[in-house]
Amino acid sequence: RLWLDFLSSAKQGISLNRIVFRKPTLHSFSDASEWGIGGFSPHTGVGWRYEFTEGQHKTFTLNCKEFIGLVVDSVIQSQYDPSPCPFPCYLHWSDSTSTVGWLRKSNFLPDEQPIHDEVARFHARHMRKMNACNYSQHLPGSENVVTDCFSRDFHLTDDQLITMLTSLDASLSPSMIKIVQVPDNLICWISK
Repeated sequence: RLWLDFLSSAKQGISLNRIVFRKPTLHSFSDASEWGIGGFSPHTGVGWRYEFTEGQHKTFTLNCKEFIGLVVDSVIQSQYDPSPCPFPCYLHWSDSTSTVGWLRKSNFLPDEQPIHDEVARFHARHMRKMNACNYSQHLPGSENVVTDCFSRDFHLTDDQLITMLTSLDASLSPSMIKIVQVPDNLICWISK
C-alpha cells in the first residue's frame, strides 16, 4: 500500500523542493530513555513527553524507542510548524546514531523487525502527506539536555520541568516552552 501511495504521488509529480538539499525550515530534537520519549523544537517552542507503559517498556529496545520518539516528534512539531512553506524541510537531531541512519535509509524486513518496519513506514507516510523532506543529524548525548529531561523526568510536573530547564539553559525562558500532550492517535499508534 505504501508503494502504491508513492507511485500515485510520483504520477502527480514530485516537487524539486522535496528531493534537493536545502535549508531546513524547522529544527527539532528528540530523545528516549528506558521509560519514555520526548522532544522539543526551538522553532515552535513546543515540547512533549510520553511515559511508556510497563508493556511498552519491555517490548521496545532502546534504539527502537529512539526511532519512535523521533517519528512522534516529527508529527507533533509539524502540527505546530509556523513556516508558511508548502514543502517543509525538517532537520531532526538525535543522540542515537541508529535512528539518524534509519531516517536516511531503512530496509527492515517486516518478518524480522516488524516494529522498526512499521515505524519507518509510518514516518514515510507522514512525510509524504506533509510534502516534506527530512534531514537527520547526530547530536552527542551530553548536548541533548533539554530532550533528555523530557524523556526521563516524569516525576516532575510540566511547570516544574519548565522551571528546571530554564535554570539549566540560560537561552530558554518560561515563555519559550509550551508543553503539549501527545495526541491520542499517536498514543494508539505506539500502543498497537
